[in-house]
Amino acid sequence: PVVLPQALCVAAGAAHSAALVDAGGGRGVPYLWGDNSCGQCGVGGGGCLPLPMPPPGFEAESVSLVRCVGGTSVLVCHSGRCYLLGGGARVEAASSSEEEGGISEGASSAGSEGEQEAGGEGGDGGGAGGGG
Repeated sequence: PVVLPQALCVAAGAAHSAALVDAGGGRGVPYLWGDNSCGQCGVGGGGCLPLPMPPPGFEAESVSLVRCVGGTSVLVCHSGRCYLLGGGARVEAASSSEEEGGISEGASSAGSEGEQEAGGEGGDGGGAGGGG
């Protein structure tokens, strides 16, 4: 078995999972594993990730919440940024401090649907937020 020290929460999607690990100093680091056919684990190349690993590009971010919805991962950062991983793309959804109802440049309609879905109670799985 794989042990993730200081796991704050765990979420499960259709065929992938995520955990939020306390890295100390109030910094949350996401770890994802399982089906990555659409990039839902945050790494390109598809396939399957058999062991939990942090997605590249989040070294400077502190993540406060992870969710898995179907084949999509949602990472919410302490900064207010929200990232949707999956569908073959990484999309940064607009934070509440940005233009209301907007999605950052490069977002697709699939990212927009994921943003709406992530805000609701539905989905294949979920997880409780950690940190504070």
